[in-house]
Amino acid sequence: MPGERSEVLRSWIAAETRSEVVRFQRRPGGGRRQAFEVELRGSDGARACFLRFDPLPLSPSDPYSLRREAEVYRALAGSGVPVAEVIAVHPELQAVLLAAMPGVAAFATIADPAVQSRLMEQFCERLVALHALDPRALELPSLAPVGTIRNHVLGELAIWESLYRNDATADPLLTAAFRWLRDNVPDDDGRPSLVQGDTGPGNFMHEDGRITAFVDWEFAHLGDPVEDIAWVSCRSAQEPPPDLRGFCEGYGRRSGRTIEPERLRYFQIFVELRIGVLYARRRAAEPAGGEVGNGLAFAYLHRKLLAETLARVCGAEVSLLVEPEPPPSEDDALFREALSQLRDVVLPAVEDPFARLRTKGLARLVKYFAAVARHRDDLRARTRADLEALLGVRSADFAAAKAELERRLASGETSVTDAAPILLREVQREVRMCADVMGVLATRSFAVP
Repeated sequence: MPGERSEVLRSWIAAETRSEVVRFQRRPGGGRRQAFEVELRGSDGARACFLRFDPLPLSPSDPYSLRREAEVYRALAGSGVPVAEVIAVHPELQAVLLAAMPGVAAFATIADPAVQSRLMEQFCERLVALHALDPRALELPSLAPVGTIRNHVLGELAIWESLYRNDATADPLLTAAFRWLRDNVPDDDGRPSLVQGDTGPGNFMHEDGRITAFVDWEFAHLGDPVEDIAWVSCRSAQEPPPDLRGFCEGYGRRSGRTIEPERLRYFQIFVELRIGVLYARRRAAEPAGGEVGNGLAFAYLHRKLLAETLARVCGAEVSLLVEPEPPPSEDDALFREALSQLRDVVLPAVEDPFARLRTKGLARLVKYFAAVARHRDDLRARTRADLEALLGVRSADFAAAKAELERRLASGETSVTDAAPILLREVQREVRMCADVMGVLATRSFAVP
């Protein structure tokens, strides 16, 4: 963060809390928002806080402000769903100061599977409690008035399509997903709930085998509770928790709601589409200092999950794509040297945890550039041939073929069912290209609950 902005935030925190800011440190991780650990010292002693901050101006198409998120935290205070206390909301900047909650968010690194299982049971209980709240009784003026589940799903679709059309480069895979979701909105099933919008392991804090808080409510909205189950399955593909099937069965027993496979697949596509739009917007925006290397690995994982699920609901076979490997690049030796120096010279000399994480991210970027140098021409040639066979026309180049498919999908001239196998093969080639960047993520798919 630039020094001037940092001082503005420190001064604001000091004024709001009437305390001295003795520590203000950026934390690794996070998505589009930055996070800082803050330690205060005042007349009543020391206090630990947590700052969420977005350095970029909010797009006119984007309703998911930090002020809106703070509203959700305040509405849930005392509800039985554990959340942090909101200390202050900046009047102009996208910044919210929260009380620090005890514990950690890391889940996959828990050594004892029994502890993981107990935490997932507690998480299931808390999630059922969240969905049982009557949204009409919550103070949530920034969210849409309570309506039907179907209307809330359509409203969310409209928000995300606006974000996509206004802030991102068009992508046939995302356009196809929007088309399919609009054409297949599930029937209403009871009253809507407040859904967290990005829930599961990694987005709750825990200490000594006990959940202390649900965190990260920026995408909370009114909608279908099954959407949150889809988020759990999405996070399960990233960091598999114990027994996803058992989690879904436990949720069904506690809530009295059966998780129908068709409904879950619908929201899995919607969840992955949101992630795809976020990444597409990030690629189209000015750099904001994010974890680009790590982001690449997860972006391709989620493209894989989206393409596979969309293909399945369209009746296409999802099987291993076997194609010849392209020849090595003439620059392979240079990429190997860059990686070696980052690993053996630069990283050992970096002590700051945040800088170490970013150095590892740079190493992933080098791997990505090496993969692009070797695979991209082959990937584009094969996908262009697929596209021209589907479209029935020759294209000037790869970009023109992609643009024509996107246009036809948007207009309805080409069906999602016809396009889905082509989109899947393109993503499978992308994953093969990025396998070294993705590591084990290249082999992950949605678990079957």
